[in-house]
Amino acid sequence: ILEVTAPVDTNLVIPPHQSNFVSSVYCNESTVTEFLQEYPNGVNVFGVQQHAHLLGKAIKTRVIHKGVEQKPLADDKYYDFNYQDFRRANRTLRAGDSLILECTYDSTGQTNVTYGGYSTQEEMCIAFIFHYPRTRLFNCQSKPLYKRFHTGPVVGWWSYLAPLTSTFDAIDWTNASVIREFKDSLENDQYFYVYGHDSNQYNYTMMDPKSMYPNVPYTEPPNTQCGV
Repeated sequence: ILEVTAPVDTNLVIPPHQSNFVSSVYCNESTVTEFLQEYPNGVNVFGVQQHAHLLGKAIKTRVIHKGVEQKPLADDKYYDFNYQDFRRANRTLRAGDSLILECTYDSTGQTNVTYGGYSTQEEMCIAFIFHYPRTRLFNCQSKPLYKRFHTGPVVGWWSYLAPLTSTFDAIDWTNASVIREFKDSLENDQYFYVYGHDSNQYNYTMMDPKSMYPNVPYTEPPNTQCGV
């Protein structure tokens, strides 16, 4: 299994009053290549399980190959926590691929920030990618650092991993400029990136989310079936 996941902690931040708030998780090309080192010709993906909690309304696992976006591995346009489905696939994950997991949330019924966590009242953003031949469990996790929201002393990069719950809880999320600034931080500020195998063989680095996006986006073919 290849797991692509947001941190299951307060680093995942869903502001209130948002009908389509997108949180993204990244798994870059060099990481996918490392994951495939035992199988240089790639692995066969036969299914994807995407997961969020009660605010989740859509989840998509995007694939980019050498800057050109491919058809998504899975695309739950109408995600329902009470009807979580295993999406079958018949694809090859190969060297040169990278992944972007996008979770869309509807927090219009919330008055406070929703953070990541294990409770259904908290949130998650995870994709489990099932494949053969078998490999050890491999994990990609990216954590936004929210650098512009840190006001305390910075003694090193690890200072940016400190929780910001008191800061985010005090923000006026009804202010449109605040929402724009927060989204801009997610799209442009550095992320803390952790990847590796399940046997404590993890690596970490910083990453720029802008470097992850395709030069050629995927265009979904028109639906030729008549709607009902």
